[in-house]
Amino acid sequence: MSAKATNTRLAATTQERHCWWLFSACVVVNLTNEMSSAVTNLSLGPMRHDLGASSAVMQMVVTVGKLMLGAFMLAGGVAGDIYGRRRVLVLGALGMVGASLLAAVARTGRVLLLARAVDGLASAAIAPMALALITSAFSQAEQARVVGLFLGLSGLGAALGPLGAALVVQAQGWRAGFLMPAAVAALGGLGVFVFASGEGVKTEGRRLDGIGALTCAAGLLGLVFGIIQINHVGLLHPWVLESIAVGIGSLLAFVWWERRAGDPLLDVTLFLNRTVSVAITSGILAALVIGGALLPLLYFLQTVQKVSQFTAILRLMPMMVAAAAFAPVAGALTAKIGPRKVIAAGLVLMAAGSSLLISLTPTTPYPQVLLALVLLGAGDIAVVTPVADVILSAVPRERTGSAAALNGAAVQIGGALGTAVLTSLLMAIARAAYYQRLQPSGLSRQEISAATEALRQSIQKEADSGGLAIPEMVRTQLADAYRHAFSVGAGGIFACSALICLLCAVLVWFGLKEMHRTSSSSAPANETTSP
Repeated sequence: MSAKATNTRLAATTQERHCWWLFSACVVVNLTNEMSSAVTNLSLGPMRHDLGASSAVMQMVVTVGKLMLGAFMLAGGVAGDIYGRRRVLVLGALGMVGASLLAAVARTGRVLLLARAVDGLASAAIAPMALALITSAFSQAEQARVVGLFLGLSGLGAALGPLGAALVVQAQGWRAGFLMPAAVAALGGLGVFVFASGEGVKTEGRRLDGIGALTCAAGLLGLVFGIIQINHVGLLHPWVLESIAVGIGSLLAFVWWERRAGDPLLDVTLFLNRTVSVAITSGILAALVIGGALLPLLYFLQTVQKVSQFTAILRLMPMMVAAAAFAPVAGALTAKIGPRKVIAAGLVLMAAGSSLLISLTPTTPYPQVLLALVLLGAGDIAVVTPVADVILSAVPRERTGSAAALNGAAVQIGGALGTAVLTSLLMAIARAAYYQRLQPSGLSRQEISAATEALRQSIQKEADSGGLAIPEMVRTQLADAYRHAFSVGAGGIFACSALICLLCAVLVWFGLKEMHRTSSSSAPANETTSP
């Protein structure tokens, strides 16, 4: 009896150890998308110069990965539930390795754009499966704590990943930078292959809703592409109108099909649960705010306050570090007092952080930015942790992959739309402030535009003045107007962000109710370890 008890105890210890090794592998592989995005965002200037790509192509390079991730994540989650979570995640890791290597050897902007699209598709398999695997590995009573720890460590990786990417990009160039996510994806995928068991739980009789996946992706691609093009060609340009029309039509077709499909990609009845709907809305809007804030802040530090790329990354890191530090607290509070109060408090923190950045100027002291970043990071993790717990608790455990995909899709879609919408808003506000600032100079709009293009290239270190002789006094005026206008534009998007967060906090406070966790109709999923 004693020997049997000892063997049982050893087996339990071994399984627990394997669970945490699987947890670590999922954290590692989940960092790949952040790393590849960091390399892209840090290297826009050199990549555009080396590949001869247009500004429109480069803006799509920034957006397309996140967009494809959000568009196909639902399909990735359902595929994991149907075909096995380990299999889908490992295939996603292999896809990430291929996409990163393709980006590293790209010779044209279109090839880079293709690589970023494949990156997004691979991440659509990785992100929901990583969360689903760790959720299945631990008991439901531990769910909020484990999810909080997972998101916290992922946030810390999101801080360190761009830092490592910046070091590699500065030392070896952007092509070498793309080798980082390839190596991390290979390591994490190998860990999942070793420590996750066989095929795990499958849902018999289900099939992948291909029509739903395609209509959802077409809708999101059309909308975001149209939004991006508004800033380049105007609201009434045929490209914009056609793209938005295709997007809206595809999303309407998606909703129509999902209501009739036997195995829908998205169970639309889930949105009849008011708590789930409000939680998802909160996750989307929080991601929109964060997604729209990071890139403008990075450019503000580099081009307005004239700090180096590496220093700019260091100055943004406190937001991710604050999120990582506060994540376990957010998980514990969610389990103790419920998601409603935690989400509302997180949104108020995000509004406070955004408010501190409304009055940005070229001389804004860094301690003010630092406090804003800490509030934004802590607030964001206080939103996404309980949102994930609400969504995962609303479905049976055998559908955890689909639930994790819905949660991840909300975050990624919000981030992609934030990058597109708020960046377009920043550029519109900054352009108006720029020409207004230069009105007393006596230069015509055409002269300002020609001189500005040359100076912009010089500021971004993409080229010299292009042969255009710019008097020093005019150069100084243009540079001063640029810094002023960018600061005004950035302040405008943070004013918009603060308003969004406050309105969403009110929605959460009055619209989100406590919910009971849904237990599985079958035994708990056991896709954790192999003996």
